[in-house]
Amino acid sequence: MSVSGAYRLVMANVPELRELADYPFAAVNAKLKAVAEADGIEYLDLLPALQRETPADLWVTVPDPSSQCQGASADGRSDCGLSRAKTSAP
Repeated sequence: MSVSGAYRLVMANVPELRELADYPFAAVNAKLKAVAEADGIEYLDLLPALQRETPADLWVTVPDPSSQCQGASADGRSDCGLSRAKTSAP
Protein backbone atom coordinates (compact mmCIF):
# COMPACT_ATOMS: atom_id res chain seq x y z
CA MET A 1 0.00 0.00 0.00
CA SER A 2 1.37 3.39 -0.83
CA VAL A 3 0.24 6.69 0.57
CA SER A 4 1.02 9.90 -1.22
CA GLY A 5 0.09 13.51 -0.79
CA ALA A 6 -0.51 15.31 2.48
CA TYR A 7 -2.04 12.36 4.28
CA ARG A 8 -0.56 10.36 7.13
CA LEU A 9 -2.01 6.92 7.81
CA VAL A 10 -1.66 5.55 11.33
CA MET A 11 -3.06 2.30 12.71
CA ALA A 12 -3.78 2.79 16.41
CA ASN A 13 -4.37 -0.17 18.68
CA VAL A 14 -6.48 0.50 21.77
CA PRO A 15 -6.00 -2.38 24.22
CA GLU A 16 -8.79 -4.34 25.86
CA LEU A 17 -9.09 -2.58 29.22
CA ARG A 18 -9.78 -5.38 31.68
CA GLU A 19 -6.28 -6.83 32.13
CA LEU A 20 -3.41 -4.49 31.31
CA ALA A 21 -0.47 -5.54 33.49
CA ASP A 22 -0.18 -9.09 32.12
CA TYR A 23 -1.84 -8.34 28.79
CA PRO A 24 -3.43 -11.50 27.31
CA PHE A 25 -3.43 -10.25 23.69
CA ALA A 26 0.27 -9.47 23.19
CA ALA A 27 0.42 -11.91 20.27
CA VAL A 28 -2.47 -10.11 18.56
CA ASN A 29 -0.67 -6.79 19.02
CA ALA A 30 2.45 -8.25 17.42
CA LYS A 31 0.44 -9.47 14.40
CA LEU A 32 -1.25 -6.08 13.97
CA LYS A 33 2.12 -4.33 14.12
CA ALA A 34 3.59 -6.74 11.54
CA VAL A 35 0.67 -6.17 9.15
CA ALA A 36 0.96 -2.40 9.50
CA GLU A 37 4.72 -2.39 8.98
CA ALA A 38 4.47 -4.73 5.96
CA ASP A 39 2.15 -2.20 4.32
CA GLY A 40 4.23 0.82 5.33
CA ILE A 41 1.64 2.04 7.85
CA GLU A 42 2.73 3.67 11.06
CA TYR A 43 1.57 1.60 14.07
CA LEU A 44 0.69 3.18 17.40
CA ASP A 45 0.21 0.74 20.27
CA LEU A 46 -1.46 2.46 23.22
CA LEU A 47 -0.82 -0.45 25.61
CA PRO A 48 2.53 0.84 26.96
CA ALA A 49 0.90 4.16 27.88
CA LEU A 50 -1.90 2.39 29.78
CA GLN A 51 -0.18 -0.67 31.23
CA ARG A 52 0.55 0.82 34.65
CA GLU A 53 -3.01 2.07 35.08
CA THR A 54 -5.64 0.31 37.15
CA PRO A 55 -8.06 -1.06 34.55
CA ALA A 56 -11.21 -0.07 36.48
CA ASP A 57 -10.01 3.55 36.52
CA LEU A 58 -10.24 3.57 32.71
CA TRP A 59 -13.75 2.14 32.40
CA VAL A 60 -16.67 4.35 31.46
CA THR A 61 -18.97 2.58 33.93
CA VAL A 62 -18.41 0.30 36.89
CA PRO A 63 -18.62 -2.57 36.36
CA ASP A 64 -17.49 -2.36 32.75
CA PRO A 65 -20.60 -3.71 31.01
CA SER A 66 -19.00 -4.50 27.66
CA SER A 67 -18.29 -8.11 28.61
CA GLN A 68 -21.82 -8.52 29.95
CA CYS A 69 -23.71 -7.00 27.01
CA GLN A 70 -23.09 -9.50 24.27
CA GLY A 71 -26.80 -10.38 24.16
CA ALA A 72 -28.13 -6.85 24.61
CA SER A 73 -30.54 -5.52 22.06
CA ALA A 74 -29.81 -2.41 20.04
CA ASP A 75 -32.67 -0.52 21.67
CA GLY A 76 -31.12 -0.99 25.11
CA ARG A 77 -33.72 -3.32 26.62
CA SER A 78 -31.01 -5.22 28.48
CA ASP A 79 -29.54 -3.52 31.54
CA CYS A 80 -26.16 -5.15 30.73
CA GLY A 81 -25.32 -5.58 34.39
CA LEU A 82 -25.83 -1.91 35.20
CA SER A 83 -28.43 -2.72 37.84
CA ARG A 84 -25.64 -4.27 39.94
CA ALA A 85 -23.63 -1.06 39.61
CA LYS A 86 -26.61 1.03 40.70
CA THR A 87 -27.29 -1.10 43.77
CA SER A 88 -23.66 -1.40 44.81
CA ALA A 89 -22.89 2.33 44.59
CA PRO A 90 -22.62 4.14 47.93
